[in-house]
Amino acid sequence: MEIEEISKENKSEIISCLALIRTEFDIAEKETEEELISHLPEECFFLGMLAENKEIVGTLLVTKSYEPLKLVYKYVIDYVVVDPSYRGQKIATKLIEKVIEKARTNEISYLELTSNPKREIARHIYQKLGFKAKGTDIFRREMDN
Repeated sequence: MEIEEISKENKSEIISCLALIRTEFDIAEKETEEELISHLPEECFFLGMLAENKEIVGTLLVTKSYEPLKLVYKYVIDYVVVDPSYRGQKIATKLIEKVIEKARTNEISYLELTSNPKREIARHIYQKLGFKAKGTDIFRREMDN
């Protein structure tokens, strides 16, 4: 399996990511994929884990954001999803490790994500990757640049 960075121009791959996200997070299909893509922020990208048949079996969304009072950039990670039939293969871990690697090369100060307290496995993965809980559902990983 390989990880691919997916920009907004790759609409068919983003649609596959959105389908996986909608299923996991029970997001109603009020808006079409085209409408959702048009609302994505300028500085964002998806990461997709591709199976041998090039099907996306894991994904997450990363948005680059500027903290004007701290004068730093951060990455906000959203919608970490792995297809149920591929779970247990460390796909989420590999996707987040790729974000960490990209953050280091792009001089990002820290990573941030939220996680529902009921998602114990996900929260364990985040903590194992160096994220620290900040409140009940916000996790942050400082970058040592």
